[in-house]
Amino acid sequence: MLFLVDELEDWFDTLQGDRKSANKAFLQALLESTALSDLDLFTIVSVLREGSEVHEILNREQAVEVNMNNQVDKRDVLHHRLIESVDEDAARDIVNGYFDAYDQSDHVDLPSGLLSEMHEFYPFHPVLLDTLETRYYADEGNQNTRGMIYLFSKVLLEMREQTDLITHGDIDALKFEDELSKINYERLNAATGDITSRIDESEVPHGRRILNTVLLYSLKPSEGEGAKTSEIVMGAYQTNSLVSDIVLNLERLHGVAWHLHKLNGKYAIRDRQNPNALIRNAATDVSEASAKAEIADFITEIFGSKAYPVGFRTNDIQNLPDSREIKVVVKDDQWDHDAVERVITNDGRGREWRNTFVFVQPSGTDAIESGTRYIDKARYIEGARQVLSDQSLNEEIRDSIRGMKNQEVSELREELQLLYGEAVDGDDLLNEFEMAAPMDLDVFVTVGEKLDASNIAEAAAADPFDLQNHVWPIVQDLLDRRGEIAIEDIYEQFLRDPGLPIPGSVDDVVSATIDGLADRPVLARDTDGFRDDLAGSSLDTILVYRDPVTLWDVDDVEQELRRRFGSGATTIAIGEFQRELLEDSNVWITSDGHQAVLQAVGRLQREEQYLVVHGDEILDEPTADASLRDVSHAKTVSASYIGDRIEDEIERNGHANLDTIISDIRVDEGVYLPPDETESAAREAVNDFLVEDYVLEAGGRYLESLGDRNPTTVTLMPTVSSETGTQILEYVRELDEGRQFTVSKVADRFDSTVTGDRVQTFLLANLGREDEPIYVVGPTGSDDPADWMPGYPFRKPEQGAQSWRFEYNGDDVAAMRSKWRQAHQSGTVDYGDVTFILPNESGVPDHLQETVDVERSQVSLTLRSGQEYTKVQDLFERPDEASSLKIEITFQR
Repeated sequence: MLFLVDELEDWFDTLQGDRKSANKAFLQALLESTALSDLDLFTIVSVLREGSEVHEILNREQAVEVNMNNQVDKRDVLHHRLIESVDEDAARDIVNGYFDAYDQSDHVDLPSGLLSEMHEFYPFHPVLLDTLETRYYADEGNQNTRGMIYLFSKVLLEMREQTDLITHGDIDALKFEDELSKINYERLNAATGDITSRIDESEVPHGRRILNTVLLYSLKPSEGEGAKTSEIVMGAYQTNSLVSDIVLNLERLHGVAWHLHKLNGKYAIRDRQNPNALIRNAATDVSEASAKAEIADFITEIFGSKAYPVGFRTNDIQNLPDSREIKVVVKDDQWDHDAVERVITNDGRGREWRNTFVFVQPSGTDAIESGTRYIDKARYIEGARQVLSDQSLNEEIRDSIRGMKNQEVSELREELQLLYGEAVDGDDLLNEFEMAAPMDLDVFVTVGEKLDASNIAEAAAADPFDLQNHVWPIVQDLLDRRGEIAIEDIYEQFLRDPGLPIPGSVDDVVSATIDGLADRPVLARDTDGFRDDLAGSSLDTILVYRDPVTLWDVDDVEQELRRRFGSGATTIAIGEFQRELLEDSNVWITSDGHQAVLQAVGRLQREEQYLVVHGDEILDEPTADASLRDVSHAKTVSASYIGDRIEDEIERNGHANLDTIISDIRVDEGVYLPPDETESAAREAVNDFLVEDYVLEAGGRYLESLGDRNPTTVTLMPTVSSETGTQILEYVRELDEGRQFTVSKVADRFDSTVTGDRVQTFLLANLGREDEPIYVVGPTGSDDPADWMPGYPFRKPEQGAQSWRFEYNGDDVAAMRSKWRQAHQSGTVDYGDVTFILPNESGVPDHLQETVDVERSQVSLTLRSGQEYTKVQDLFERPDEASSLKIEITFQR
């Protein structure tokens, strides 16, 4: 008797309690009976998994275990269960067609025995069966032949009318999503996302079948996961396809499908995104204009700041600066006459410096244009930059993208360095472009790095000897049109005319001019006048033809001075006269022009009618900053004129400064006060005033006589008569102690002849504590006239009050406070001055702060009288950073 039990554990594992115990006992009894040699009983049990609970029963007896995985080819089982019959002739033609396509391709490595297995397992591709077998049996505990049979049965039903051989590409990730998700849901989800969102079948027609194929090779994560190109071709190929198209589609997919990775020569689907695909996807949205703009930045980086890319951005020709510097213009392709003309003429809008360009282009016939690797790499770089702007990317992907971007940047830079290049070499590219020829930069640049714009510009600069040959024709043309020119005009002409050599520097042109004009009929003129030797010339040196220039000596200069005075001039500024002569294009002073003018002025100065003056001072010797004045028509004045000026000044200002009056007379061209009579006239005028009611003010003192003082520097002040003065003192004497009085209050006691100015002078002259009546400056209590200000009252101090004084000079605030604490008494301020220095803006009034930067500020305080000493004590408590203290305060107790 034979017992057959199939998939025992699926039934046994559902049992519980007594039923499970009873059936377990039955199975044990059955197997024990089967083991008896005298009993003709046989039991065959199949199980799906190793290590299940039923193995505890099966292993009790000496069972014979047979692993069917090793006994049966699952491909045979699958084919047997699903395929009833095959049209052998038709199948042979189909299989041979596939095999021939593989065999004729360089991309497929044919496995041994492939053709016979393809015939044997038709309509299933044997490589597909092997692939899925390893995926379905990834877990040794799950020998899921049934799962494979179920999947392929669905594939047969779905694809029987759509394909002639079932390959990897037919196991569609979307159509068979339920079945494949049981193997690896994450990678299936990644593949379906790319298929639905990233594959454009019009651009990548084999893309879906390729991803289907790669997915099957990626379902089992392992060290060897992924599909080789050969495996992908066999999985995606169909009758009438081209293997080469599949390979091209695969390469295209690697930059499009976000989850398609290339690992050690294999392609695999992974649930994390492929950074390269992210970049390439973003790169597809980068316009060619943006890519070329990116390349333009590389050009500037490679060649340096003197390089200007052209043809890379819209209207970039118009962005070339119109400057004197030599500019290296780098084009995206070969230069032609129209492009060169656009640069030189500023695209027809006009350019002043037209001979300042060196034209560089790619070598040979290469160009940076659509479809070239330069554009593709620039797009990739910009795409990577855009992807990196997405802050949601994890840092691992960002690091990978940065590495890829940096690699592309390095490669693009190297390829651009290999692309350039050539310089267009010609004598007149604007008018004779057809005569120009490209020259390799290796040859063109003889010193330094060939792709350095500074070196290219230096190489383009003409030799000074070459410039020299063009100098005289330029000078002739300019002088004929202008009469005189500067060497700078020659330099500028070289920069303007594209038919001339390009000058390398200003010094080259100056040197070429000096040498090129040797023995030519020209003169040079600068600040020292004309000369026929051009050595030492500069860009500012003026050039003229020699013939029209008249030679002058000192006699001619003297005659010119006399001519100008004879024409009505009364004063001639010596320096301006010198400059006019030296700049006169028709006069050449053969000797030193400056000295010739001073000598001529000196000759006239020796005559009585001419003076050399500097401001209000009469000089003994002429200087360039002085003036020569003709006083022959001026009115000669004396003491009486000075007296009139003194009277006017006192009436206008209340006092008369003789120094100011003498200065005004000196600068007045209508009058003349002889220098040798000035002091005597001033003394006479001052003494005339001192006879009347006037005094001299000298440093706070009021004097009634000149003595030995210089009369031209004193100040006259009006005062009251002796009689009026006596009345004023009597008025003050009768005031009570502590009373205040003002200048106006005193002046109002008299008639209009006693003016406020006179009263002020008298009161200040008699201010003090020495003689009766005693009075001081009201607000400060000071007896120093310098402390009085207009508007201040005067005050009679209280004579019976006792006083004490505090003084300090030094930098130590702490020492000052210590002295105050030891010496101070009670009382009120009579008068006082406090001066100190503060750092920075500490002492600057608020409304002036931050107007200028201040390093330190000096504070000067005049204290109002009558305030308590405690106020002063509060003042001394701040600030701590004060220095250079000077304190003088008198207190009354």
